[in-house]
Amino acid sequence: MYDFEAFVSLLLEHFPKGIILVIDRWLVHRWAERRLRKRFSKRIDIEWFPAYAPELNPVEQVWNHSKYSDLANYIPDDVFALEKAVCESIKHIRSQKSLLHSFFKKASLKI
Repeated sequence: MYDFEAFVSLLLEHFPKGIILVIDRWLVHRWAERRLRKRFSKRIDIEWFPAYAPELNPVEQVWNHSKYSDLANYIPDDVFALEKAVCESIKHIRSQKSLLHSFFKKASLKI
């Protein structure tokens, strides 16, 4: 919860005029909403994704790609191996600008 608030605070350092957050309804985000609005009332606007609409959230496409492409048929020896493989997959995805753009395009979001 506090990591999310710290992240938003860091974002606002780079966008002094303010930001529009488009976030899912994860409990951590819902808890943080009041504090964020109170703390940054003039510099933050929050819009919510519908209750369940993974096709509108580009992050869901990242996880989908990792799960069904990079890690398809992967059988880890233990949870630590799985964590390492997931981190490597996300790092790989993060370096592919055109792939990331495709996730936003699939969600019909302009960047």
